[in-house]
Amino acid sequence: MANQPDYLNISVEAETDKGMEEIRAIARAIEDAMGRNRNVPKFGPRIIDIDILLHGDTIDAELNVPHVQTETQMFVVLPLAELYPEGKHPVSGKLWADLRRELLEGRSPQDAGIRLQGPIESLPLGPKARQGLLQAKG
Repeated sequence: MANQPDYLNISVEAETDKGMEEIRAIARAIEDAMGRNRNVPKFGPRIIDIDILLHGDTIDAELNVPHVQTETQMFVVLPLAELYPEGKHPVSGKLWADLRRELLEGRSPQDAGIRLQGPIESLPLGPKARQGLLQAKG
């Protein structure tokens, strides 16, 4: 929904021995602890939204893994293409970099919804996260 306040959308790669059910419970607990209001429309305003995009090579339609928008939405494809440019979508087998290119074809980054609201230094991040983003930016 376009008529809502901005919120931070970032992607994180993590290594864990936890299964999908436990990861999902942890993500929901974090959202709740931060004050996520679950009484708004699905795509309505939110403080935080934690999506699990992938879990290794797991394919499970019931758990929505990989995330149902992994081939159609820039907010999902862009970070995966940055993390794994030579990696492949576990279902379609398409390279993440190719999916990104397809979604951007004929569109400016602004048209695709990619915009930087401010410098990384201004984001409400801890020192490790800020340093990691600054290093990744180059």
